[in-house]
Amino acid sequence: MTGRSFDEVMRGYPADDAGVHRVADAARVHFEAAYERDFGLGERIAGRREELGLTQEQVAERSGVRQSDISRIERGRANPTRATLEKIAAALGAQLTLVPMGAVPIETATMDADPDGQLKSGRTQK
Repeated sequence: MTGRSFDEVMRGYPADDAGVHRVADAARVHFEAAYERDFGLGERIAGRREELGLTQEQVAERSGVRQSDISRIERGRANPTRATLEKIAAALGAQLTLVPMGAVPIETATMDADPDGQLKSGRTQK
C-alpha cells in the first residue's frame, strides 16, 4: 500500500458499504489533521519562499536560521520554536498568525501574505 493515497485505498471498498465509509470519513479527518500538523506549515513556508523566488540559502541568510533547519522545517521533519518561525516569516515578508482550527476548510495548504506582510496561513478548498 505504500505510495497510495487514502482515496485510492478506499476505492477498493464497496461504495455502498456505509459502515466502512463512516469509519473512513472519521479516519480521513484524523489523517488530514496529522498531515497538516506534520507538513502543512512547512509547505506554506516553502510555497511562500518559492513565490518570492528565493532559495533556502537566501532565506537562511536573511533570517539567521541555518539552511539545513529550513530544509527540515519545509519537509515537516523539525519542531521549530516560535522564535525560529518568526525569523523565517520575517525573511519572507510575512508574520505568524494563529487561525482557529475550525475557521478554515481542511483541503489544501496555503500561505499568503497580504500587502501589509500579514501571513495568512490556513487551508482553502481545492
